Amino acid sequence: MKRIFIAFLTLLSALASFALDNATVRLRADRYFSQNEWPSASAFYTLLLEQDKECTDIFGKAIVSSLMIPDTAAVLRFTNDAIDRHVPFKSLFGTVKSESFSIGLENAYENYLILVKDNYAWMTRTVDNSLMEYYTFRKDGKNMIKYASIMLEGLPESVNFLSILAQGYLLDGQTDKAVETYRKILDIDATNYDALLYLGNYYWNINDKATARTYFLKAYEIHPTPFVKKKLE
Repeated sequence: MKRIFIAFLTLLSALASFALDNATVRLRADRYFSQNEWPSASAFYTLLLEQDKECTDIFGKAIVSSLMIPDTAAVLRFTNDAIDRHVPFKSLFGTVKSESFSIGLENAYENYLILVKDNYAWMTRTVDNSLMEYYTFRKDGKNMIKYASIMLEGLPESVNFLSILAQGYLLDGQTDKAVETYRKILDIDATNYDALLYLGNYYWNINDKATARTYFLKAYEIHPTPFVKKKLE
């Protein structure tokens, strides 16, 4: 790790001694990124960001490059630079996500969010929301439960957070808690189609057809489908 860091500093120093135009620097940085040559990519993105103060669309690649070295100091430096240039958090997280996903390294995005959460206490809720969305995408039941519960502490009647919580319980095999959560959703929003459909199917599967019919009827009134119609028949 120490040798990589020294090599990175040496490369950056060498680059600084040459007058390269922004287009050339960017071209080389992107080429190194596409070839998974992370120290070189990070160094060239650093140079480009130093030369062009208006440049804000490369932070995703710059951060991913440093994550892959790994170089925590560079990741935090790029993040601070993005904040100083007024890049919206949602946009910054989105670019890191898209760049890490584009090279098949989704965990880099997860690691970045956790690193940001550990170093920027004032961004905790924003990061928690992004982690919840990430784990929902990954269908990670345990972490869906964890982060949906955290988000619900601030908005206990959020149907969106409750829905993610219910899905997390299902993925984690906690059916009873999923049923309880879907009922809570209907207490807040009696016309929530997904909750009605899930509970209808749940009671149908445990052979409580009368209760199932109650939920299916409400669901059919909201969104009549052949599936629900067949259940009612």
